[in-house]
Amino acid sequence: MLARLLAARAALAAGDPAAALAAARAAAALAGPCHSPAARTLAAALWAAAQCPVGSLPAKARADALDEAATAAAAAADADPGCPLAAYAVGLTAAASGALDEAEAAAEKAVASSGGALAPAWALLALTLSARRRFAAAAAAAAAGLERAPGSSDALLRDVRSRCLAAGGDARGALAEAAASLAAEQAAEALTGPGPREPGGLTPVGRAWLGVARAYRAHGPPGAGDAAAAAARAVAVAPASASALHAAGAAAELAGDVGAAAERYEAALAAWPQYSKAAVAAGRLASCRGRPHAATIASADVEDGLRADGGSAGGWAALAGLRAAGGDAGGAAAAARVAAGLALASPVMPFGRLPTPA
Repeated sequence: MLARLLAARAALAAGDPAAALAAARAAAALAGPCHSPAARTLAAALWAAAQCPVGSLPAKARADALDEAATAAAAAADADPGCPLAAYAVGLTAAASGALDEAEAAAEKAVASSGGALAPAWALLALTLSARRRFAAAAAAAAAGLERAPGSSDALLRDVRSRCLAAGGDARGALAEAAASLAAEQAAEALTGPGPREPGGLTPVGRAWLGVARAYRAHGPPGAGDAAAAAARAVAVAPASASALHAAGAAAELAGDVGAAAERYEAALAAWPQYSKAAVAAGRLASCRGRPHAATIASADVEDGLRADGGSAGGWAALAGLRAAGGDAGGAAAAARVAAGLALASPVMPFGRLPTPA
């Protein structure tokens, strides 16, 4: 059993969720439901499997994996009530299902039982608070995590804090946090070389540049030029990164350069056809430019993206606008209702960006 458990954790560390899940299932079958490490590792493997790129896993399979992860996390917590990682796993799976009360309570328990030393639990608490629109409290939780649990999760906590500050209207604070994160990632890269690349080629430094671009956009049109420069640095790191190309498009749109924005959004879609944010943005521009037929086509593209990632409040809101532009008043109203409901419980960063609870 121990060998399979170690194999599962090694596969998780290597970014191979399929191998991790197979080994974790085998370990859990041998250990039984009362073995907290095995149940927790199974929850982590299922969580990792559910977080594979949107569009690569059917929505039902993703939901089933999250349900099974929640069951495994609860078993781990029952077997070892004082384990911070088990509480974190419960909170993470609860947050993904929209059970924010349970997620907040579990995150607080994980923080308390770890003596404040479990940084991902602080990030989970901050994101859960942000989903409840308590942005000041969320930013404070991220700051507490940085103070009490410094280390490998600093970039994550700074990113969360920057987003919370921006959402709460503190654009200057958001930029300061994003700049600090960039400086830390650049220092780490200077010592050890580029960190692991995400799909599309983005490194930790490249992602930090995206954080800076996002923070500049929070300043509105006056920040457009700096946002474009930061996004360009991210694109230079990873020319095929859909998120970097989307950031460049958002900066161009903020500056009023609709043509350049459309070009960047289309490039982002070419890099990742299931990227709903880029499809939404491209369709919105088509509608704004008085091309209702193009907006109708874009609506279909956005619907495809939302079938894979139906939890995007912004995606549903944009779909409402596109349907209205295409003359579908009933469909627009329905999409707007979904967007309004999701907006009330959307964190500043997807819960799927948080570390696995292994």
